[in-house]
Amino acid sequence: MQRLSAIRPSLALIRQCRSFSAQMQQAVAATGHDAEYEDYTTTSNTYDSVRAPVGLDSLGNALKMSAANNNLSVDELRLLDVGCGTGNYIDAVKNSVKSCNGLEFNDGMFEQASRKHNDDDRVTLTQGSVLNMECFEDNSFDTVIMTQVLHHLTPDTHLSALKEISRVLKTGGTFWLSTQTPHQHMAGFWWAPIIPQAAATLAARFPGPAVFERQLAEAGLKQAVVEVPSEPLIRLEDYLDIDGPFKEVYRQGDSTWALAIEDELSAGQMWWRQKIDDGSAAQYLIEREAERERHGQTTAITSVKC
Repeated sequence: MQRLSAIRPSLALIRQCRSFSAQMQQAVAATGHDAEYEDYTTTSNTYDSVRAPVGLDSLGNALKMSAANNNLSVDELRLLDVGCGTGNYIDAVKNSVKSCNGLEFNDGMFEQASRKHNDDDRVTLTQGSVLNMECFEDNSFDTVIMTQVLHHLTPDTHLSALKEISRVLKTGGTFWLSTQTPHQHMAGFWWAPIIPQAAATLAARFPGPAVFERQLAEAGLKQAVVEVPSEPLIRLEDYLDIDGPFKEVYRQGDSTWALAIEDELSAGQMWWRQKIDDGSAAQYLIEREAERERHGQTTAITSVKC
C-alpha cells in the first residue's frame, strides 16, 4: 500500500507552480467555479480517437473492495461515474456491474455519451455538476468513480465535490479517482516543455498530496490504496507521435494545450521543430519517456466511505 502523502512534488516544481499561480488565479476569477477552460463541446467530437481508459486493473480492485465491504458480488454493484465524458469508463465496466449512472456537465461530451449508450438499459446518463448532485439520493451507489475531472474544478471547490461524492456513496463503498500529482503533470508528459507556462498553470490546479488526503478525510473518505498506472492518458501509439504538437486533434487529447496562449504555443512549436530538424528530437523523447516511467502520468486513488 502506498500513501498519497509519499508522492511529493520536487522543490523545483513547487517554485515553478508558484510562479504561475497569479495567472491561474486570474483565469479562475474570470471564469468562475466549475468553469471549463477547454472547449469540450468541440473536443468531444475527436476525444475517443486519442483517449482510452487507464488504470482499469486498479478500478477492478476497487470494485472488488466495495463488493466485499458490503457482502455483495461485483455484478450487484451500482456505479456512478462523475464527469463521465464520452462514457469510456462506463463502456469498460458496464458488463461487470449491475448498473452504471453517468453524470456529465459539458453539452458535447454528454451528447457523445448519450449516443454511445442510448440503447443500453444498464446505463443512465444525467447532465449536471458534481458540485450539486441533488438528482441522486444519499447512499445511492456502491462505487463512485471520477477520472481526470478534479483539475477542471477550481481548487476552492474540491472539498465540496468530495463531500457530494461521499453523500451519494454507501458506507463501505469505494470512491475511485484517477487524477495527477503536480509533479506527474510536469514530469510525466513529454511535451510539457513545449508549453511550460500552460503546463505549470494546470499543475497548480491539482492539490498537493497531503492537502488532498486531508480533504478526503474531511469528506468522510478513508484513503485505502494509491497506485500509479503505467500507461499514458493518450493511446501510446498516438502519444509518441513526434508531429503531434502540430496537430489540432492531438492537442485536443489533453486539456493542457487549451491553456497555452498563442505566443507560447507558437514559440514552443518553433522550438520543437528545430529539435526535429537538427535530429535531437528522438533522443529527447527517449529521455522524457524515462521520466514518465519513473513518475507516471496519473495516480489512481481508492478510498472507502467510513
